[in-house]
Amino acid sequence: MSNFEFLQSDWPEFIDDAQAVEKLVHFDPRGACGRARHLVEQVVLWMYEHDEDLELPYDTGLYNITNEMGFKKIIGYTVYEKIKVIRKVGNIALHDNKRVTEDDALRVCREVFHVMYWLYSTYTTDEEPKPELEFDPDKVPKVESASKESKKRLEELEANMQERADELRKLQQSLEEKDKALEQRNREIKQMRLQTRKYADNHDYNEAETRELLIDVMLRESGWDPAERNVREYEVSGMPNKSGTGYVDYVLWDDNGKPLALVEAKRTTRSYDEGQHQAKLYA
Repeated sequence: MSNFEFLQSDWPEFIDDAQAVEKLVHFDPRGACGRARHLVEQVVLWMYEHDEDLELPYDTGLYNITNEMGFKKIIGYTVYEKIKVIRKVGNIALHDNKRVTEDDALRVCREVFHVMYWLYSTYTTDEEPKPELEFDPDKVPKVESASKESKKRLEELEANMQERADELRKLQQSLEEKDKALEQRNREIKQMRLQTRKYADNHDYNEAETRELLIDVMLRESGWDPAERNVREYEVSGMPNKSGTGYVDYVLWDDNGKPLALVEAKRTTRSYDEGQHQAKLYA
């Protein structure tokens, strides 16, 4: 069984890569994250090719095409953040020597699940909303030994996606020459997306996990390792609550074991002042 079985009927072109991400999680975390980035890029390019509300920009890099206002308007903030964190971790896997752990890969796999569920539930011909699904970490294979996805192979995948993006841009430049059948198909795909707006999207996209993973990635990019001892959920006393105990989201330590800074994570709907006040109490 796989967390991505739901793709089989409507999205067979994506299921192999999705399940490859899942299979790589425990024995090749770096490969899993690289494949996740590759898959998300395929999905985004599919949207640009088939949704008539999207026009591929001249710069077809993943960062640029996912930051186009039209694209962000369609996917919404929650899914945008998930694509962003998959891209960032994928870049680390492909281009950096920073450590990529099994936990990182599992969390990225979960984010991929949410992105693919959004695609599955958004571009559909069904008149009824799709069934609710949840990511099950127990379905991720715990493979002990297999040939690892090489960094060279991941770079080849990335190069192939860039070639496809260039070809797609040339195709869109000659949009007026497209036959009416393709234009009609694009209108139908747009209608699928609009059709799903009739239903409330009750899927739990778990924004808290995305926010936590994004902070971990940003700390790694800055040279910190969030997996080190006493970095996350550090217990402090003297807090103004019944137990007198609090937990700092992240503490950054110097080489002598002294705290240099702390990070307090809050959702975007909460006030910055609230987070700042809590951080001052911890400090």
